Amino acid sequence: MAITTLDSMISGLQNPIDFVRGLTGTMIAGRPVDLSVVPYATQAWYKAHVIYRVYANAPSDGYTTIYTNGVSGLPFSVGQEISVSGYGTADICGVHTVYSVVADTIVVSTDTASDQSNNGIICCRDAQSSAGCGGTNGSLSSMSSYPAKLPFTNPASGNTYLARLEAQAGVAGTLLLCDRLWFTAGITSFLTPHTEYFANLAQIPARDMNGTNNGHGVLAAIVVLGSPYYAGGATAGTATLTYTNQSGTTGKTSSLLIPDTGGANLTGYFFPMDLAFGDTGIRQVESLTISDQFIDMYDFATESGSLGLVLYRVLARLPLKRMHTRQAIDALTAGFPRLFDDTNPFLVFIPAATTSSYVAGALQYAQG
Repeated sequence: MAITTLDSMISGLQNPIDFVRGLTGTMIAGRPVDLSVVPYATQAWYKAHVIYRVYANAPSDGYTTIYTNGVSGLPFSVGQEISVSGYGTADICGVHTVYSVVADTIVVSTDTASDQSNNGIICCRDAQSSAGCGGTNGSLSSMSSYPAKLPFTNPASGNTYLARLEAQAGVAGTLLLCDRLWFTAGITSFLTPHTEYFANLAQIPARDMNGTNNGHGVLAAIVVLGSPYYAGGATAGTATLTYTNQSGTTGKTSSLLIPDTGGANLTGYFFPMDLAFGDTGIRQVESLTISDQFIDMYDFATESGSLGLVLYRVLARLPLKRMHTRQAIDALTAGFPRLFDDTNPFLVFIPAATTSSYVAGALQYAQG
């Protein structure tokens, strides 16, 4: 029976799903934190590898050879998509398909205008691979394996709605329940400013606010991964996203003034991007440009400190007005939000004070 009334909502209630997340380090008041990233800061898929020079073959042969900094046995494979960042030219920076891998030499399927030699970063595009690479440019098929997603199972029939969300934290703030539609890691700021280009992206799943893949209500955010070393300063870093909007218009831009941290960025920091005037969402990302204030975000010793980019939709917002006091919203107070099939739920916490904390609570669906 389809859920159309409160009675049918009650009859379709599922068992509550408990969650708890401990936040190490000091959060910044007003700065969101992705709670699905924090417990998994050492995952291998945050890693990137340094390249020192790129030599181009003749433009007619269709392939470019990348020589790494003497690093052999890189975990890349033929047919895999990899990303080159920080190189400074669009024909090298971006996503390329691996043609062959031998020792410290990688051949990719792209042409360059001339022989070039420069520094840069080469990394995988798949955020879900335990080996640190593999998959596609922002994998959608493996989103279900994202490590700290909240559990979700499609209904046997009918639809899924949020029935109740309750939580408490060690500090007042706001808890967002979101659906992750697309995610990619390995955006590193070893050399900045630089532009990360996204090519050959799959269409986002049909989970925008209308249940389509047009992108209505879909937002973007930069996520801090690994162990970044950015120490802040007088000048805040900036980022500019170029995207296709909900109507299919390309080349739209949104900018974000990333606040100065006054210390090392916390793993999981979540920096939402705004939308161009009149837009209601993002259908596809095209490029991301990061300013040079992120020059120390990469740690060569641990090969960590990359950034991630996520497309997401906010499903519900829970104000936590008092510390250590459980608050709740239900289907009515949340606006009867629907969770479309294959939803990838995760939590974002916006603290009201600069401190460390925890977030604990329960999530309950109704299906039918």
